[in-house]
Amino acid sequence: MQMDPQQVVRRFYTLAWNEGSFDDARSLLDPDLVDHDPLPVPGVRSGAAGLVDVIGLIRTGLPDLSRTIEVQVGRDDMVATRFVDEGTHLGELFGIAPTGRRIRVVGINIERIVDGRIVEIWHVEDIAGLMAQIGGTVSDSVA
Repeated sequence: MQMDPQQVVRRFYTLAWNEGSFDDARSLLDPDLVDHDPLPVPGVRSGAAGLVDVIGLIRTGLPDLSRTIEVQVGRDDMVATRFVDEGTHLGELFGIAPTGRRIRVVGINIERIVDGRIVEIWHVEDIAGLMAQIGGTVSDSVA
């Protein structure tokens, strides 16, 4: 039985963001996924591979990362989610050495789901807030 679009997004967040189970998470992404607002990290690929790369980089810096869904609504093939990411800066993140600080970042994603896979994503995260929490600047995140 195929998951509804909201279940697909919740499952992807659990696998990728909370567990770091990237092989399983990739099964929920269309390989040609279009990321309309990619975090501009040098050397990161496009599509699903690039999204997984960025999540991996973030989880390296925040190995205890937890994404909590606060609000989620769906209509047809579109899902909008407001989430909170929390974790401890225990590894290098965007060139910033570990600080041991707890972080909290709020974001909103909109994903389009086709045949049980995420095919498009639009997202806004408080990257400036994240960088301020770990002692960096926004320009550090794209250096």
